[in-house]
Amino acid sequence: MDPSQPPVGEAAPLEPPPEHKVYVPYRNLRAIFENEAATVFLPFQEYLRLWEHTWRSITRPADQPLVSGLITAAEYVAHVEQDTARIQATLSVQVLQKGWAEIPVKFGGAAIGTVSSEPPGVLLRGTGQGTYALLLSQPGQTTVQLELAARVITSPEGRSLVLDVPPVAQTTFELVVPEADQAIDIQPKLLQLPVEAVEKRSRVRAGLGSVEKISARWNPRAGAKPDMELLASATSAALIQVEDGLIHADVFFTIEVLRGNVEQFRIAVPKGHRILDVTSEARLREWRVSEEGLRQIVTLDLLSRTGGKIAVEVHTERPLGEEPFDAVGLAGETAHGIHLLDVLRESGQVAVRSAADLTVTPTLQQGLVRIDESEVDARIKRPGAAFYKFYNPNCRLTLAARPVEPRLLVDHRADVSFTQDQLRLESELVYTIERAGVFELTFKLPQGLTVENVACEGLKQFDVSADKALLTVSLKERRMGELTVRVTALRQRDPAAEAAGFPIPVLEPQNVELENGWLRILAIDAIDVITDTDQIAGFQPDPAADPQVASPLRLVSAWTFNRRPVNLPVRIQSKPTRLTADIGTILDVKQGQIQAVVHLVYHVDFAGLDTFRFAVPESLADRVQIQVAEDGGPPIKQKSRSAEAVDGFVTWTVVLQREALGHVRLRLIYDLAPQAGADTSQTYRAGLVRVLEPFDSADADVRKRTIPVSRLTGEVTARKDKALSVAVTATGGDVEPIDVRELLGLPQDGFVAFRYFKQPVELEIAAAKYDVQEVVQTVISRGLVEVVLDRAGGAMFRGRFVIRTSERQRLAVDLPKNAEPLGVLVDRKPAALEKNPAGAAQKDWDGYYVNVARTKSSDEPFTLAVMYRLTFASPPFQQGHSNTRPLQLPIIGGGATNDVALQQLRVAVWVPEHFALVGTPPRFTPECRPSWRSILWGQPDRQACLDELQRWIGDDGGGLVDFPTEGQATVYTNLGGATEIVVWWWHVPWYALVVSSALALIAVVLRNTRWENKLTLVLLAGLIAATYALQDADFVWHGLLVSSYGLVAMAGLWLIHGLFGRRRMPRPGSPPPAFPAAVIPPPGVFDSVTLGLQKPQT
Repeated sequence: MDPSQPPVGEAAPLEPPPEHKVYVPYRNLRAIFENEAATVFLPFQEYLRLWEHTWRSITRPADQPLVSGLITAAEYVAHVEQDTARIQATLSVQVLQKGWAEIPVKFGGAAIGTVSSEPPGVLLRGTGQGTYALLLSQPGQTTVQLELAARVITSPEGRSLVLDVPPVAQTTFELVVPEADQAIDIQPKLLQLPVEAVEKRSRVRAGLGSVEKISARWNPRAGAKPDMELLASATSAALIQVEDGLIHADVFFTIEVLRGNVEQFRIAVPKGHRILDVTSEARLREWRVSEEGLRQIVTLDLLSRTGGKIAVEVHTERPLGEEPFDAVGLAGETAHGIHLLDVLRESGQVAVRSAADLTVTPTLQQGLVRIDESEVDARIKRPGAAFYKFYNPNCRLTLAARPVEPRLLVDHRADVSFTQDQLRLESELVYTIERAGVFELTFKLPQGLTVENVACEGLKQFDVSADKALLTVSLKERRMGELTVRVTALRQRDPAAEAAGFPIPVLEPQNVELENGWLRILAIDAIDVITDTDQIAGFQPDPAADPQVASPLRLVSAWTFNRRPVNLPVRIQSKPTRLTADIGTILDVKQGQIQAVVHLVYHVDFAGLDTFRFAVPESLADRVQIQVAEDGGPPIKQKSRSAEAVDGFVTWTVVLQREALGHVRLRLIYDLAPQAGADTSQTYRAGLVRVLEPFDSADADVRKRTIPVSRLTGEVTARKDKALSVAVTATGGDVEPIDVRELLGLPQDGFVAFRYFKQPVELEIAAAKYDVQEVVQTVISRGLVEVVLDRAGGAMFRGRFVIRTSERQRLAVDLPKNAEPLGVLVDRKPAALEKNPAGAAQKDWDGYYVNVARTKSSDEPFTLAVMYRLTFASPPFQQGHSNTRPLQLPIIGGGATNDVALQQLRVAVWVPEHFALVGTPPRFTPECRPSWRSILWGQPDRQACLDELQRWIGDDGGGLVDFPTEGQATVYTNLGGATEIVVWWWHVPWYALVVSSALALIAVVLRNTRWENKLTLVLLAGLIAATYALQDADFVWHGLLVSSYGLVAMAGLWLIHGLFGRRRMPRPGSPPPAFPAAVIPPPGVFDSVTLGLQKPQT
C-alpha cells in the first residue's frame, strides 16, 4: 500500500486489541531488539489496522476531537429482590461533534430491560455477547437511563453481585439489600458516601472511579442473631426411597460451626414420619421428639459443647398413600422435609428412587434444580434415581407415586382371506413391552369370529369370553421386550349378508399406547371384494404392500391404520365358473400303426368344477385310456361313456373326487389302425378328440347349465420313424399348418405341426417306407497337409486328419507315385502301411491300406497321420526365376471319392528363403502369407499362424516322427477336399531388382514432366492394380512387395527434383521476351453492338 494515498473508506475508531502477534527470529534476540533496522513479520490484517490508525492520526484536522463522544459520569443503584438484583443505570454522555456518534458500553451477564434518554433519540445496538453501542445523533449533553437485571450469587460465605460496567471517570454505585443489619463490602471502593438509613434494609453508596467490574458481597453482621443461626451452616444429602408400600427417608447432615461451640441441635421432621434412628459422630447425650404445629421437632443434646464439623444422620419412614407426598422443604411452621433449624443457612441434595414396579413423578417443584449423577454425594447416589439440589430450605418438592403401567407398542399385520366357504383372519401382532412386564394380553374380537388358534412364545393358555367378544392370552411368566402373537380366527361365509355389505373384521388389541397396523384383503379368483370408499374410517391405502400371497389367493387391496376406531365396509360378489381348454395331440407314426397321446388341459377359474366331458371317435371309444396326468388335479372318481354315438363320436364324462380350481390335466392314449390298401403305403383317417361343455344343456341345475367352454386352443404334431415317408393333411375347423418351433404346449421334435381354435378337425395320414440308401462311410472333418520344398528338388509331406468312419479293419490311403512312406500313426499309435494289391483307383498314384482297428465306437472320431517324402525329377527352384509346380496330396479312402467326404482341408507350404508363393491356386484360398519383411530380408514371422494351425488340428494329430521345416510358409484352405495344389513361385530378389530398376528408370524419364502427368500415371497404375486385385489379390500384393524399392526411389527422385531442380533462366545478353502488341479494332466495329437498352430494329 502506498503511504501517500489515504486508506479506502473512513472507519469508526476501533478499540485496539489487548494482544498483538509479531513474528521475530528466535535466535539472537538481543541483537534483533538492539538493531533499529531489524525486520519483523506480522499478519496482513494487523498491518492494515495499524496503517489505518496511523493515517487517521496524520490526516485528522487540528480542531477535530480525538473521539466523537464519551461518558462523563455513571451512577448505578441496585435493589436486591430474592435472587435477582434490579439496577438503575444513569449515564451522562457528552457528544463532541455533529452527526452520529457511537459509544461502546458493556454490562457482561446483566440483561438490559429498558432504555430511555433526555433528550430522546438514543439508540442501543448489540455488538457482541454482553457488549453494546450507544448511538446518538445530537451533539451536547445527553442523559441515558437503562434498567438492568443481574443474578445474585448465594454461597456459604454469603451473597454477592458481580456487574460489568463501562470505564467512566466518575462512577457511583449504590446497593440496597432487603434485610436489616447486613455487612456490605463493595470492590473496588475508593470512597464510601453517606446515605440515609432505611428501616428493615441495608444500604451503602460508594464512589468507585474508573472501573470495568463492580463486585458486592453482603452477609449478616456478627452478634445480631442467636449463636447457632449466626455461627453454623449445614449441608444435607437426603435419600428418598419409595418401595414396599413405604417411603424411606435417609438424611445426612454435615454441620459446620463457623465460630464458637454448640451443644444442641434442632431438626424439623414432617408430621406423620416414624423416626427410626438419629445418629451422629459427636457424642450425643440424648435425642427427643416433640410435636410443634404441623411438624415434629427432634432435639439433639450433646455431651459437651463442640465446634468444627459435625455429621448427623436421620432415618425415617412412613406409609405410601395414594395422594402425592412432600420430600423436601420448610415453610414457616410446616415441615415438608427433614431440615435443620437455627442454622445460618442450609443447602443440600435430594435423591429420589423408586422400586422397579413404581414410578415417581414430581407434581410440584419450587426452589430446586435437577443435577447430574456426577455431582451427587456418594452417600445418596443410587442407580436410576432422580437428583435435585436446593440452596435454602425455603423450597418444596412434591412427588406422586403410582404403580408402573406397562407401555405396549404394537405392530399389527392382518390378512383377511375370502375362500369359497370361509372368511379367515390371520393376525400377527409384534408387541414391544416397556417399563413393566405383563402376564396376559387381551384382544377385542370382531362379531361372529371363532378363534381357531393362538401361538406365541411362553403361551400358557388362551380363553374366549362367553359372549365371544374378548380374547385373553395368558403367559407362563412376566414378559418384557419383544413378543410376537399370532391369532387365527374364521367364520363361515353368508353370501346373502356379504352381498349387502359388512365391515372387515379386524382384531383390536387392548390397553396399547400405540398401534401401527397393516391390513391385506385376499380372495380367490371367484370372488370380487368391493370397498365402499365413502364409509371408510381410520384406513389409508398402502402402496408398499407385500404382493406375495399363497396360491390360490390373490391380493385385492392393502391398507394401513394407526388409530381407532376403524371401519372398512365391503361387499362380496361371486364370479361364475370360467372354463377354457388346451388340447394337444401327439401322433407317433410307426410301421403298421400310429400311437396317439392327447394332453387335455382344462383351466378352471373363479369357481371349482368336478365334471368334464369330451368326445372321441366311435371306433376308438372302447380302446381309449383315460388318466389324470402327474400333478394334474384330484383323482378320478368316475368315468362313463354315452350309450349311443352322435355324428360318429362318443361322449365320455369324467367326474373327479372333489371340485378342482386351476389346471386339470387329463391324458388320453389310443392307437390308430391303417385302412386296407397297398403294402408299400398305409393310410389313416381319424377325427381329433373334441372338448364339450361339462354339463348337458338339459341339466336341471341352472348354474351348471351355464358353463360353456369359453376358449379352445388345439395343437397337433406328428413324429415318424426314420424309415418312413409320412404326409399329414388336416381339415375342418380353422386348422392351419405351423412351424414346429411355434408349438407352445407340445414338444418341438416333430416334423409337422398344426394349430386350430375351432372344432371339429380331422386328419389324414399317408405313410410309406423308404428304400435303403447308401451313406457316406468315411467323413474327414479336418485335414492338414504340410509340405516342405527344398532347393535339392525334394519335398517332405505330412498329412494329419480327423476321421469318423464305419470301417473297422482297414482304410484305403492313396499316395503319389514313387512316394517314400516314412510313417503312419492312428490315434498317435504307429500303424503298418500295407500295399494295396489292386493298386490305386487313379493313375500316378499308389494304393495302400492302413489298419484302423480300435476300441472306440464307430461314431467317435480318431486321428490319422501320414508322412512321406517325394523327389521331383527336375528341381523346382533351379529352373529360372519363376515356375509353377503341382503338389499331389494324400487321398484318404482311395479313389472312391463317393465314399469319403472331406469337409475342410488346409495346406501349409514352405519354400526356401528369397522365394515366395504367388497367386491363388485353383480351388484354394490363401489364409495367411509372409510379410514383405520376411520375403525381402528373410526374417520369418509366421509363427503365430502356424501355432494356430496346430491348435486347429488338435494335439492328437501329431506324430512320433520329426517333421523339420525351413523357409517361408504360406497357408491355404479348401472346402470339399482336393487331390493336388498348384503353386506358383517367384525368386523375390531377382523380381525386386528388375521391377524396382524399371520403376526407377521410369522416374528418371518422367522427372521433367508436370506433376499433373505424374499423378495421373500413378493413379492409373493404382486403378489397374486394384481392378486386377478383385481377381487375384495375392498376385497384386506380391507385385507391390517386389516393387516397393522402386516406388520409394520414384517418390524420392520426383520429390528431390521438384524441390531442388533448377528453373530455366534466360541467357546473358538475350533480349527479354516481347509482350504481344495490342490490337486496336477499326472504327465502327462496335457500332452495331447494343447493350440491351434499345429494342432491336426489324
